[in-house]
Amino acid sequence: MRGLPEEGQEVAVIAPSGATASARVCAAGTASTSLAFEDDATKHVAVLAGGSVALQYTNQRGVCRVDGVAHAGPEQGVLRVDHTAEVQLVQRREFVRIDATLPVFYQPLDSSGWKGETTTVNVSGGGFMVSGREGLEPGAVMSFTLELDGDGRDAGPLELLGRVVREASGGLGVIIDLIDERERERLIRWVFGRERLTRQIVGAR
Repeated sequence: MRGLPEEGQEVAVIAPSGATASARVCAAGTASTSLAFEDDATKHVAVLAGGSVALQYTNQRGVCRVDGVAHAGPEQGVLRVDHTAEVQLVQRREFVRIDATLPVFYQPLDSSGWKGETTTVNVSGGGFMVSGREGLEPGAVMSFTLELDGDGRDAGPLELLGRVVREASGGLGVIIDLIDERERERLIRWVFGRERLTRQIVGAR
């Protein structure tokens, strides 16, 4: 199957109840994917083995999902998921946008030393909207640093080159012109982690 998780990639393992756990691919194949959990590995394997699960992850196409049946692997703390369906494209990466208020620092590409600070209104894998306008205007290209919140591995400062492309009532839209591809993947994981958390909070009300 095309677009399956790759070795070393981080995935979300979704149980039938909707509960999720983060894992990393330790062995990738066309028929199955083996996963190692960072925390409570033995517990996760014991709970999930023998049941149906779904793996959700990002790649160049966007957010993908593959269904399967989980089995305890030969190594302790490893879960093997035998694929039972084709890979599904859940959502194209460029369309996923979440509301988020994050600190943003920006400065021109020259050596003027001038710096600005504002906050985001929303964020996606391809760009974001900022609430402030000081020193920003359509067409401006700036060095931006977004402070991704949370306590996971994807949190922390994210550096990129962005271009202001539009002005709206809610702020200014910025498209990402240049970013390290690993950092873009980190941003996309953060966006979907935030979206998944929001859905869980709403569902619990």
